[in-house]
Amino acid sequence: MSIDVSVVIWTILGFLVLMVLLERILYRPILEILDRRREKIAAGLAAQRQAEHALEERKTQHARDLEGIRREETERAREQIASVDQALDKALDEREFERETRRASEEGKSSEDRVRLTKELEDQIPKYMALLASRLVEGTEEGRPS
Repeated sequence: MSIDVSVVIWTILGFLVLMVLLERILYRPILEILDRRREKIAAGLAAQRQAEHALEERKTQHARDLEGIRREETERAREQIASVDQALDKALDEREFERETRRASEEGKSSEDRVRLTKELEDQIPKYMALLASRLVEGTEEGRPS
């Protein structure tokens, strides 16, 4: 068995031609596809980072807005509570004033009633004294000691 040099050279040349053809027809397009895919992935990752950053900014802004709304609502609630407290204080003061006025009026009426009753009793004292005297006299006439 002998090695034929011309067959070896033609085999090496064929192999080199095959390698050049495969590289131009197959390897370059595959490498270009892989590069484009790598670029798309990188662009997608960059877009994802931007979206996450925008989302964080929106969350922060939303939290600030929410805090502002909470402060406003808390202040509004405090103002309403203060208003209700003032209204209650005013109502209680008015009720106390009415109670005092009624009490003074009732005291005035009772003192007027006392004066009127005293006057009536003073007017009736002579009548009752006469009645008492007549009964005492009747009792002594019947023989009963008084």
